[in-house]
This record gives sequence, C-alpha cells and structure tokens, in this order.
Amino acid sequence: MKTPLPPPRYRLPTPHFPLPKRGQALIETVILFPIIILLLCFIVDTSRYVLTRQQLLSAARYGTDLILHQNFDDEQVKEELINYLTAKGIDGRKLQKEKLEFKIEINRFPVINTFSAQGNPLNLARLLMSPFADDYMKYNAFVEIKYEIEPLKIIAKILGEDKIEITARSEILKGVGARNSSS
Repeated sequence: MKTPLPPPRYRLPTPHFPLPKRGQALIETVILFPIIILLLCFIVDTSRYVLTRQQLLSAARYGTDLILHQNFDDEQVKEELINYLTAKGIDGRKLQKEKLEFKIEINRFPVINTFSAQGNPLNLARLLMSPFADDYMKYNAFVEIKYEIEPLKIIAKILGEDKIEITARSEILKGVGARNSSS
C-alpha cells in the first residue's frame, strides 16, 4: 500500500480556499509610509516657495507703484520694501532682512513742454522727431527682489541644493499705464 503524500506546503488559491492575508496591511503600510511622508514634505516645501514668490511679487509691484505714483528714488523704495517684507506689524510670514537682495533701476523722462524746448515750439518738434527722442522719452523702471530660502533637509538631499533662490520682478515700461500728473 502506498503512503499518501503530505499536503503541499503551498497551494494555489481557489475561491473556497483563499491564501491567508496575515500581515499584508502591515507590509503595505511599511512600504507606503515613507513615500507618503516624503510627498507631504514636498508639498509643504513647495507651498513655502509659492508663498514666498507671491510675497516678493507683491512687494516688487508695490515698489514700482511707489516709483510711478510717489516719485520715490531707489533708496526710498528699498527702505520701504524692506519694511513691507520684514516689519513686525504685518500679519503673516515675515522674511529675513539679511536674505533679501534688491535691484532697482529708475529712468524718468524729463518734462518736455514749450518752455523746456527753449521757448520755441519748433525746438520741441525737432526734439521729439530726432533720433535721440527715445532717450528723452525714456521712462522705464524695474524692481527685482531675490530671496534665498533653505529647503527642508529631506528635499535638499534629493535636490542636491542647500539654498534655493526665489526671484520676483516688476517693470514699468515706456508708454504703459498712467503717469503721475506732477511729472
């Protein structure tokens, strides 16, 4: 008489005899938990960059408004923007003053009228039709703000960057927008 074979250690699952699922949820959690944490860190860090960019862009636009409507010079604009971004009285996120870098350029056109054209209206016409008319009519200005931000350490290792530079720029171009009536 033949001895019966022992039951196989591993059998194929059937609808009547499914495989045991002990520990499956634990394995899935162990595998997915670091990925979820990394994704959450990436979302938080990216939102910090977007928020900082919006703050810098708002400040740059405020700076060009000061140039256009208040006739501030570059030092006054810089001082006002530092106060705008770092003041204790503001609500929300305050930036660090030492990490801010400003580049401000202001080119205002001179007031040209019949008197500044040496009293002769023909001189005004010659001035405006000359090849150098663009130099006389040049009115452009820009405010550019840079800010260095440190990413989270996990993100810094992935990106290979210790600092990320965020830049915002606002410009006033010749012939665009309203000018101050006193200029």
